[in-house]
Amino acid sequence: MKVGKYYITLFLSILMLCCSSENGCNIDGIYVGQALKTSANASKIDYCTELENALDGNKSSFYKLATHLPGGATNYDHGIVLIQLMCRLKDEDIYEMFLNLSTQDKELLDALVSVGIEYGNNDLNCKKIEAYKSMLSET
Repeated sequence: MKVGKYYITLFLSILMLCCSSENGCNIDGIYVGQALKTSANASKIDYCTELENALDGNKSSFYKLATHLPGGATNYDHGIVLIQLMCRLKDEDIYEMFLNLSTQDKELLDALVSVGIEYGNNDLNCKKIEAYKSMLSET
């Protein structure tokens, strides 16, 4: 019996470690992994707070996330988060935010969304993301 309790305790400890908020965050159903949080922290961005604020319509937070280039493999995760964020915002808010981006920032956002589409689960339930990609090149 003691061996069984040991394995249960070990399993629960590992589960708690893996699922703790220190390893990432889940903001309104959008998961942000530890690597993405760490890369943002290196740029002095509190990714989870900015995501939460952007979901509430904060344009400054959207801008910080849209223009953040994490680098390496975290670009894919960042692209997926940006897709989920844009799909939850109102079309008119997205359009207004796009208008305030420079051409270089729009190109960066378009690239991040593209890798998010490529890498991500294509079951993101967001039919309007292709329209947003078109808006980036038009605005």
